[in-house]
Amino acid sequence: MSKDAKIKELQRGNKKECEQPEKLKGKPEDYTPEQIKECHGDVTEHPCFDEVSKKLELAGYFFDNLKALAAGAGCLAYVKYAQLLERRANLDGFFFEIVSAKDFFLQKINDNYAGLAKNEATDIRQLKICLKCKDASSALEAVKSIEKELSHKDSWLWKLNNYRNSATHRELLHLAHTAEPGPENPKTYLFKDPENPLQGPADIEVIPYCDQSLGKMRSYLEELYSNLSVL
Repeated sequence: MSKDAKIKELQRGNKKECEQPEKLKGKPEDYTPEQIKECHGDVTEHPCFDEVSKKLELAGYFFDNLKALAAGAGCLAYVKYAQLLERRANLDGFFFEIVSAKDFFLQKINDNYAGLAKNEATDIRQLKICLKCKDASSALEAVKSIEKELSHKDSWLWKLNNYRNSATHRELLHLAHTAEPGPENPKTYLFKDPENPLQGPADIEVIPYCDQSLGKMRSYLEELYSNLSVL
């Protein structure tokens, strides 16, 4: 929302736009831009990407559930048979939500800078064309960065995307269990590529991988967001 549009919403008395509704006094239409700035600061700001943050919060929710299951069983490999469905649901949910944060980021880029139809918002090729035509250079660079990460099979984002896509038709919890010398605490891994199990297990255990991925996605999207031009 532009600066002028947000001021108009505040002057209409739209409390959804007001960050401090308890301070509203008098008639909203009488508020001056100076009064609004005193209460809210400069209303020229980056576009609202709250949905992206909510997706990351949901990914964190599923990750916390997964950690709780592992802690209750001693490790992820020892989860009881009755809880295997719950284990799968939380891991699948984690991948769905963490990758959805990237998809929602692209959708918000479209909403604020491009204006394509909703079903085209994650079509990177179309999005780039539209952003270039509208000279939205900062948004275009963000989309190009995502495209680059998704184009390399060894990149962290490609791997996350692949796990999410594989979860729609494969059980990610067909995990490779390997144990170091001694019978205690077998280590549990995802397959390196669930579409090709012969490649063997990934290089990092499930819980640390999810933790690392959540932090990486959050910092990556925050960096892209911080470089977007204000509206």
